[in-house]
Amino acid sequence: MFDSLIYRFRLLPVFTRRIVIACVVTYFIVSIGILNKSSLELTAVALWQGQYGTLAVELFSHTFIHSNIAHLLSNMMFFVAIGAGLEARIGAKSTAIVYFAGAIVAGLWLVLTAVHPTVAHPLVIPARGASAAISAVMGAALIVSRHDIMF
Repeated sequence: MFDSLIYRFRLLPVFTRRIVIACVVTYFIVSIGILNKSSLELTAVALWQGQYGTLAVELFSHTFIHSNIAHLLSNMMFFVAIGAGLEARIGAKSTAIVYFAGAIVAGLWLVLTAVHPTVAHPLVIPARGASAAISAVMGAALIVSRHDIMF
């Protein structure tokens, strides 16, 4: 069974496979404490403090970390199911552009609309996970295959 799973994983398109590997490896590296999750997740704090380099890194890195194993597995299942099909149709480079553009646009939206922490709202909720990027991939898959969908 495990051999069959590895064989099927190797059949995935290259970008889809690399994103899954990057997310799983990052999850386990964070879980065992090699990396600090808060250094990778996206918050508006870097924008408020004028740390634009940090913000740029967080806009990219937040797509690789996840809150828990269920979050990771659900994101990766959706990405494999839909991202592999999109990648087969438009290629790895175009799929990567859609994926990261979705993550960056959603991250910018989150950062620009976040409420500055005050005494009334002391917590800054971080963004983590590939959900926004996968939603962009889903939207692109719908656009690319709109003629194949029966309503």
